[in-house]
Amino acid sequence: MIDSFVLLAPFYLLGVMALLAFVGCEFKHGVLPTQPLPGPLLRCTAANQAVDLSWDAVTDATEYHVKRGETTGAHSPIGNPVLAPTTIYHDPGLTNGKHYYYVVSAAVVTGMAAAVETEDSNEVDALPLGPFVTSVTPGLASPTGRAGLFGMIIRVGPADLTVYTLGRGHALGITAAHDVKVFDAMTNAELGNASVDMNSPAAGDFRYGKLIPADPTTQHVTLLAGRRYYLVSQEFTGGDRFYEQNTTVVTTSAAVVEQAVYSDAPGLFTTAGPAGGTYGPVSFQY
Repeated sequence: MIDSFVLLAPFYLLGVMALLAFVGCEFKHGVLPTQPLPGPLLRCTAANQAVDLSWDAVTDATEYHVKRGETTGAHSPIGNPVLAPTTIYHDPGLTNGKHYYYVVSAAVVTGMAAAVETEDSNEVDALPLGPFVTSVTPGLASPTGRAGLFGMIIRVGPADLTVYTLGRGHALGITAAHDVKVFDAMTNAELGNASVDMNSPAAGDFRYGKLIPADPTTQHVTLLAGRRYYLVSQEFTGGDRFYEQNTTVVTTSAAVVEQAVYSDAPGLFTTAGPAGGTYGPVSFQY
């Protein structure tokens, strides 16, 4: 009898272990994934004090979790989950000129009783920027007949400005790319330029191009508080039409538009017209 119990004991133990395992675990339909589910492909568009995110839909996703950080690789959830099938998110109230880093993950149900979180998406780096010129009231449009640099002289306010892009007005059906430049009004030295593609997406009354510093050792152009600068667009005889010197603009408080300015010869700038006017118009983002 003892020998029989000893021989059968392993089978009894296996049965007890199987029963305990069933009682101690929640039974779930389906098969648990053996590999982490990949996150969505994330894209971003930075705007004035805001960032717009969009991503590819994840199969069987019920909601998406948006995470933001101010340093790369470190993110915390923001806002409420985005319920599927929505795959966009608007993040307002941000600081212009400050980098923000985003990832998105998805909660996915694949026939199981509980959702599984995907891996984070790719990280995107967004830099919100605000325009210096917010609106334009053009003067009489004038046929082009002169070549040179045309725009405005500005005086920076009480704080330095880091400028990331330069812009040109896109009215009058202008289609050709233009070089927009910024010069130090004290030394007449060129600080940087941008090629503005007039077929690029419009931002208000302007289209913008990345500002390339004249000094290759720097990444951005800084306009110093209280200093004057020429912000001008390159025009060519027989090219696009440009506005008269009585064009006026509405700007932010970052700087003041003093007067229209033009240059017919390298290194020679001449002011024209009433105070607050400009040729152009031209702008920048900061």
